[in-house]
Amino acid sequence: MLKLLKNMSIGWKQALLVGLPILALLILGFTTVNQKRATLAEMAKVEQMSAVAQKISLLVHALQKERGSTGVFVSSGGAKHADRLPELRADTDGFRDDLKSHLESIDLGAISAEFESALNDSLDMLTQLDPHRKQVDNLTISVPDSISYFTRQDESFLRGIATMTHATTDGEVTTMIAAYLSFLESKERAGQERAVVGPAFTTNEMNEAQFRKFLGLINKQDAFDVMFLALADEAAIAKFNTLPSEPTVIKANEYRAWALTREPEELKKAEGGEWFDVMTAKITR
Repeated sequence: MLKLLKNMSIGWKQALLVGLPILALLILGFTTVNQKRATLAEMAKVEQMSAVAQKISLLVHALQKERGSTGVFVSSGGAKHADRLPELRADTDGFRDDLKSHLESIDLGAISAEFESALNDSLDMLTQLDPHRKQVDNLTISVPDSISYFTRQDESFLRGIATMTHATTDGEVTTMIAAYLSFLESKERAGQERAVVGPAFTTNEMNEAQFRKFLGLINKQDAFDVMFLALADEAAIAKFNTLPSEPTVIKANEYRAWALTREPEELKKAEGGEWFDVMTAKITR
């Protein structure tokens, strides 16, 4: 190689000195363009998945409310929330139809095969909703079973959203998705708390299994909140830190304190429907 360079004319050497940097710049330019194209394509997929995730979140929220109302209805032997349950079911049906309609307008498999597979599993489970409602209406199902179907369904949808973290190599975007998922997971546990404790305020008693579940849900909410605070941006953290002073949260914590005693006299301070309303206000804050 050195002998070749020595035998080159001055003109060739000058051309080589000029040409190599230009070639390097061209290679760098092509690499940068390809990287940008890859990043843009990746972001487009994440954006499309986010649109689906938003509709999933709305459906999950509706299912959470239906779950809480179902617990009150079944635990009261159909005496309470018989008038409210149909309205909540209609909300669920509306968000279910909206999600299905949106999915028909996109090629989810081209966006993410993993996301598509997880979502299809959730939609298959969703076909059990109407038969489950019939059991609830006929009061042929226990309170725990009436609640657990909704919990399995919601958790299935949340697992689908979690696959979004695999759709991007951008660390900042991955962190944002993880923070959002932590928020949704905490919200889901709050919804489970609403459903688990509602029957206790309805019947003025809480058995050991309910109580252990109740305590576990509080601990899980706290854990997901810590995770959210570790991942969220400053604006989201600032908003989160204002929540404990909000009237809806203060009132919900007061009702929670009554429930934690498990004392019948404390549980008589509120009805299942009141607890449902108070927790709903807290969850939707």
